[in-house]
Amino acid sequence: MKPKVSRFQPMQIDEEAANPQGENASLLQQPPEWQALRVEIFQINPDSKYRQGVIQRDGTWFCGILTILIQLGIAGFAWWFSKNWAILMVTGAGTLLSLAQGALPQWRTEKWVFPKPKHLTTKLKAPGTVSITRGNGSRHVMVILGSDHSGTTSAKPLDLELMACSDDRRHCADRLTIYATFVFTILWTALLITVAGPAVKNTWYLIIIGVIGMLQNLYVAGATREMGSLGIHLNLTRPAFHDTTIPRVLRRVEESYEGVGVSLIPIFFPGGMRADEEDCKFWATKAQSQNETARAKKGFLVGERKVEEIEINQHNHTDEGIVVA
Repeated sequence: MKPKVSRFQPMQIDEEAANPQGENASLLQQPPEWQALRVEIFQINPDSKYRQGVIQRDGTWFCGILTILIQLGIAGFAWWFSKNWAILMVTGAGTLLSLAQGALPQWRTEKWVFPKPKHLTTKLKAPGTVSITRGNGSRHVMVILGSDHSGTTSAKPLDLELMACSDDRRHCADRLTIYATFVFTILWTALLITVAGPAVKNTWYLIIIGVIGMLQNLYVAGATREMGSLGIHLNLTRPAFHDTTIPRVLRRVEESYEGVGVSLIPIFFPGGMRADEEDCKFWATKAQSQNETARAKKGFLVGERKVEEIEINQHNHTDEGIVVA
């Protein structure tokens, strides 16, 4: 006889309907040889002295200062050894122009739209839990706990959607940027003419200085950096969830952080997830619990379905097992 199976459509839960539930454990563990899915849980770092959107300077950032000092040292050596002051003048002028042009306030405004404390009229509301993944086929998920899982604080909220966008209210550049760009254009042109002129001799010094700068750019572009250096300050709360099958991982995540596993089912199983009868009862129970929690909080629930409808659909059978879609 073929086993009886059921088919039901589990609901998609609003993140605010999840119950707060947290775990504190040791960080990281040695991954096994094979992982069908790896889910890592992060939360806001309460001990960080930096607020969200403010970078934490690391060794990669300071290597830029070290590179500038090396370049100026080579230019000074050229002045002392070859009696050619033009090399030092060109290097110093180019460095100052680069730093001044990159220090224009408009670039920071366009990159970081996150509101500053002095601009806040009301306290920022902590966003809900967010799961970040490349989608179906990916084997890694980053879960950032929010207000619905006691993973953030009102003093240091993390709104990824707000940080990911630039200040689109700006329709034109600042006057300072317009005037400064015009001045920088003239100065860069003058510097280029100076380099090509007869005053600069022993140009192989400039070639060495330029190569050092390019190597530093390559290193910064490919260096592995902490999240704090990008303005996001998080902590890994516990060892990662991982297993040889994706359904097992999603169930373990759902057991520890209600609502997170349910939200990932449509991502990794858009056509339905095969599960046995025990897992079917588990997901149905979770769906009922989420509905009751959402009603108690008067939250908005997307795709809400009654448990009676799920029980009716359990009369639909397939040959390969219960399908959770």
